[in-house]
Amino acid sequence: AKAVEAARGLAGLEDRLAARFDSCRAEFRASLAKAARSALESGDAAAAGTAIEKGLKAFPGDPDLMDASVELRRMALRPEGMVYVKAGLYPVGREGEEGNAPRKAALGAFYVSKKEVTNDEFLEFVSARGYFEAKNWDPEGWKIAGTFTDREGRDRGPGNWFGGGPPPKSGGNPVTHVSWFEADAYARFRGMRLPSEEEWEVAASYDPSTGRQLLYPWGDVWKAGVGNLLAEGRDGAMAESGVFAGDVSPLGCGNMAGNAAEWTSSRWSADARLHVIRGTSATYENPALAARPSRRTQRADPARLRIAEVGFRTAKSAG
Repeated sequence: AKAVEAARGLAGLEDRLAARFDSCRAEFRASLAKAARSALESGDAAAAGTAIEKGLKAFPGDPDLMDASVELRRMALRPEGMVYVKAGLYPVGREGEEGNAPRKAALGAFYVSKKEVTNDEFLEFVSARGYFEAKNWDPEGWKIAGTFTDREGRDRGPGNWFGGGPPPKSGGNPVTHVSWFEADAYARFRGMRLPSEEEWEVAASYDPSTGRQLLYPWGDVWKAGVGNLLAEGRDGAMAESGVFAGDVSPLGCGNMAGNAAEWTSSRWSADARLHVIRGTSATYENPALAARPSRRTQRADPARLRIAEVGFRTAKSAG
């Protein structure tokens, strides 16, 4: 009887030890997955790689760690000068914004430029005869590509250029005076695209550390002097892309509140001719309102319209 009782006790001990072992393994797996996710969200690829490698050795095929491995690969493939935004549901919109009610937007993983496309970068497109290559153009834009000339009406290029290039000392400034068609053509030339308005808004206002949408790129409180805005005492002129250190979103995108407003790929739902413009510029007044990333702007037939204060940045789908 004592032997039977001892055997039962031993079996119970084995069960408890096995349960504890399973619990410890689960805790260890969860801690590695959490460490990988945290490192990915903070952009620490080295720490994420260590956690994922250690985790997959101990738990081959674990779905959470496999997902983290995919995210790490996408992060590693991030094009120079761009930030990576993982797939997910993101808060966008704001009460009172026309056509942009608060909601959750389901976005695929994408990359987006840290700054606006500059005059020097656009000059590479012009020099490569990008205006003369149909493969770069939306079919409707290609029909009128010959009308997009500089201010002298001689050379193809943005409307404020002359002599085959941008104004003096403006090479690092955002390229403006370009139509939606021209912005789209440049993006295609680079193997990229224009961001959708929801992607643009997330890049400008989403804080991955809290999962919240911010009122401005830097936070929820207006700060004077952080961006290139007319009412901040600026003269309305564009400034070099990326020079305003305060006008940077939590994801790392600069000049989302000021400098140049920006074309997006999205169309105004009530009129398919109209493309949505996001952001504000050095010429817009009432910056506390205009600089909100949730604010939308439309223009009459903007696909062909060239606007002095509107530029663009590029995006690319990630995997």
